[in-house]
Amino acid sequence: MSSILTGLVLLMLSFAVSESIINSLMEYLSLTNNALTSVIENVDLLESDFYVARVDNELRLVMLKRGKPEAVIPGLGVKFGEPYLAIPVENVLEEVTQVNEVTEKVVETNLNSILVDTLGLCGRVAVKLSEKLIRVDLININKVLKRFEKMPLDPLKTLAAVATARLIGKDLKLGDSGNTVSGVYYVFEVIE
Repeated sequence: MSSILTGLVLLMLSFAVSESIINSLMEYLSLTNNALTSVIENVDLLESDFYVARVDNELRLVMLKRGKPEAVIPGLGVKFGEPYLAIPVENVLEEVTQVNEVTEKVVETNLNSILVDTLGLCGRVAVKLSEKLIRVDLININKVLKRFEKMPLDPLKTLAAVATARLIGKDLKLGDSGNTVSGVYYVFEVIE
């Protein structure tokens, strides 16, 4: 009986600690996302192109209005007379490795493992591949993350893009995104 009671107490403590850690992380995410959103708004990058690209042998998230994400250094900069924002994401999902064969089934299975099983972003991931496009649907999004959906660098878009780019070993440009009845979708263009 005492071992059952001890187990229940430990179980409840682990939930309490987890909940407080999650709340702390969400507040931190909110703070950093608000700061980045202010910068993006101030330099007029809200209507820019969104890339995950390998630049100088480092994976970067890049927002720019014209051109391709070549020769952009981390931070805020100017290219073709337009501002850009480049954020190193080399250490984000660094354990994700490139798959041997890029098929719908392989990419979908791996994204479900990463985004659902490991990160808990959503309940399920669906993938559609065409020649140069990859559509990623995040279904039954984690309620905690819903408040970030409308932000320029929301964690759903960022993590889906980084995971997909790492899996296929190619640079990606966000072509389209939107809401579905059960979640959100992102259509990434593969950059050769």
